[in-house]
Amino acid sequence: METINSIFDSIFSFGADIFTTFIISGFIGSMVALFVSTYIIRRISRAGVFDRPLKLWTWIVCINKVYLPVVMMVLVGTLSGIYGVNNSVNEFVEEKVEMTLNSVDLSQLNVSNFATHMKEQKTMEEMIVGQLSNKGHGDHHSNTIVAKTLMSELGYPSEIDELAMRLRSADWKQINKGISFGVGYVAAEYIDGIFWLAYRVVFMFILVACLKLPLLELLVFYLYRKIAGSMNSVKRGNFDSVQIS
Repeated sequence: METINSIFDSIFSFGADIFTTFIISGFIGSMVALFVSTYIIRRISRAGVFDRPLKLWTWIVCINKVYLPVVMMVLVGTLSGIYGVNNSVNEFVEEKVEMTLNSVDLSQLNVSNFATHMKEQKTMEEMIVGQLSNKGHGDHHSNTIVAKTLMSELGYPSEIDELAMRLRSADWKQINKGISFGVGYVAAEYIDGIFWLAYRVVFMFILVACLKLPLLELLVFYLYRKIAGSMNSVKRGNFDSVQIS
């Protein structure tokens, strides 16, 4: 626990470095997003994507030529900043883990105790079968069927028993090999999971908060074209009928 506390205390101590990393990474990401989005907006503007049937409507929609690049700057810049902080924290924690492992003599661990302890562990199925056998109910096969049925009815996850069997058969002598990479990988994976939540929250918040009006306008324009197309079809049909008559 003291080691974990020291790691987190160290993380908070270099908050200034994290802030600087966020600003630099966010700035680079936002500039890239600005240039790319501006180029795309110019291309689709030449294709007439922002043209509307009314001048006022066209003017309002053309605000997106500035608004959308700004939104992309904020979105990509924020995500880039989080990504930069994510990498910095990963590197820092891996360094701390490496220092902690170097100060621990793993060869002193008594792996034989681990193996003995795990071999004594029983799965839920084995415990139920054992209880039925002790009561003198049925043979081993029938008791196994009863145990499997009971576990299925209770919704007991079979993965737990599978894990127990794997741990019993594990070669605990390998615990001293490759643990540095393993612990560092687990630490990085855990931190990535925390940051992945931040990525999703920021992405969804900016999309919902900033793009709902442009998307609503696109829906209105789509409905307008459908209604206008239907009305034109009706007018052409009436005109053709008048000419025939």
